[in-house]
Amino acid sequence: MVLRKFWQRSNREYQVPPVRVILITLGSLLSVDAFAAAAATGNEKVAMSTHLAQVDGSSSMPGIAEDLAPDQLIRATGELLLEDIRQNRSAYEADSRELYAKVREWVFPHFDFQRISRYVLGSAWKEASEELQQRFTQEFSTLMLHTYGSALMAFQDQRVEYLPYDAKESATRATVKMLVHDKEGSAIPIDYLLANVAGQWKVLDVKIDGISLVKTYRSEYGSIVKREGIPELITALEERNRRNL
Repeated sequence: MVLRKFWQRSNREYQVPPVRVILITLGSLLSVDAFAAAAATGNEKVAMSTHLAQVDGSSSMPGIAEDLAPDQLIRATGELLLEDIRQNRSAYEADSRELYAKVREWVFPHFDFQRISRYVLGSAWKEASEELQQRFTQEFSTLMLHTYGSALMAFQDQRVEYLPYDAKESATRATVKMLVHDKEGSAIPIDYLLANVAGQWKVLDVKIDGISLVKTYRSEYGSIVKREGIPELITALEERNRRNL
């Protein structure tokens, strides 16, 4: 799979990855079989957590237990969000801000955006002031919010196959592996890399067909920062995000 350039100097506009890439990434979180698979395999903790969150209807996701294992967390969160979209698609199509709010509240807490931002900027992170670090993290996560939200509404016809997960309870790092099958019959591997942060599992990176999204952003942003500086990159992201409102 080839990821196109994220940046075009001619119009200085950030370019999102191909829609198919983002759809696949989201697909790993949106398995329509998550609840059924959990119940069928006797995973009562995942099944009950997902069910409680669905019937509660609260935006704070009280039914998702904080002590879920990485694979359980991804399944439970994904099924809850997918069911919400099924029920509220018309409202989200009329006002995408409602969907963005759900993604930010339900999905983003499971991503360690500060650490991801640090990885993306590399050595430039240490050279940036605390204010610039905070601004970049905010704008980068907001850009991801809009990208995910837009792709989310288009997600359909994919089937997710979760691969066996096996990790020691004492582990502080984990990888959740899956295959996303499209209607053409092809399967693309997706790996979620997570770390245990203060007792909660957080996503640090996603590999799509072996390609790290964090490394891809780091490569693209690194050249921009070297050429024009972090403030210029942040300004461009701010402009992009304003257009997405």
